[in-house]
Amino acid sequence: MQDPEGKGPAGERTHRAHAFWEQSAGWNIHRAIADAPGVREDATREQAFDESGANDARDLAAFLRPDARVLDLGCGIGRIMRPLAPLCREIVGVDISEKMVEQGREYLAGVPNARLVRTSGAELPTVADGSIDFVYSMICLIHVDKRTAFRYLREIQRVLAPEGLALLQFENLLAPEGLAEFQRVVDLPHEYPLEFYTRDEVRALARAAGFEVLHFREARQFLFATLLRGSPEAWIRAVAEGVSVRPTEAHGVFAGKPGGEGRVVAEARSTLARPFALVLHAARVERDRTERCAWRLAGQVLLQPGVRHRLELVETADGEAHARIDGRELPLSACERGEARGDAALALMASLTPPGFANAPDTARLFPALYPSLPMPS
Repeated sequence: MQDPEGKGPAGERTHRAHAFWEQSAGWNIHRAIADAPGVREDATREQAFDESGANDARDLAAFLRPDARVLDLGCGIGRIMRPLAPLCREIVGVDISEKMVEQGREYLAGVPNARLVRTSGAELPTVADGSIDFVYSMICLIHVDKRTAFRYLREIQRVLAPEGLALLQFENLLAPEGLAEFQRVVDLPHEYPLEFYTRDEVRALARAAGFEVLHFREARQFLFATLLRGSPEAWIRAVAEGVSVRPTEAHGVFAGKPGGEGRVVAEARSTLARPFALVLHAARVERDRTERCAWRLAGQVLLQPGVRHRLELVETADGEAHARIDGRELPLSACERGEARGDAALALMASLTPPGFANAPDTARLFPALYPSLPMPS
């Protein structure tokens, strides 16, 4: 139960969290939200801050539909909200800091479908039951204690619509970088709010709050959990049966010398009742499909119900990659780049991945229709 007057343990934790973020916002509001090298320099601060929000928004775009209602937990001044807003119907940001919310209203001026709400603890005020399709929390729950995080989980479960998804970021105690960060925080001369989790802890707390974990993804010291308000088996089965991709030309995979030109053409179709966003993953890898690659790319594809979409991936002679859906260029983000090795032939290939999942063998086993068996060149 919340204690807004701060007379009990929950109220004391809320008071400390509020004081910490008010102080942080007063010190340097941009660094308090996204402390990256470019943000630390006066000359590049605002541009680097905006770019960090655009990068995170690109990763979240696959969860959205044009009619989606979205909530950002721990929104700061709206770093991610601003680039996401054009992709959805409504986006609500919640933060504990008055300074963040106040400056966020200036930062989001001119974004008509975005609104900000201040929380006094671990509640999502003014957000109606079952009114949200997608909740995300970046660099927020890592800074609250586990009791507060659990209260937020219960609130997220309250506001999510049936079959709604949440993508939540945690510190991963069992990752080498996470354990090192834990030790660093322990040895600080002052108290710094940072909480650490294991997969089993996140799964247990999620279930206690009424969720099931659809998928875990690890990145450095972070653990990203995709939660579902519903049955994972039913959700996975619906996607597996309702979305497919297959090559439309004899040679779905192109092979050639490094620096050659290549093209993959495939047909994607969804029979799901509503538009479904997926991430197109593309890579140019060595013929034996090892992890060594010249590049990996990702971009969002929105599949319309009952429509056959033409997907095209092209690599030009100068090594640039382009993806198109029905002839329209898709924005791609470079995830990884390497050097071509010797004269070995390279393959150009692509796959689709549902929102919240990683492009990995486990995902391919769950959604085989999205990972067609394309013949590798001899």
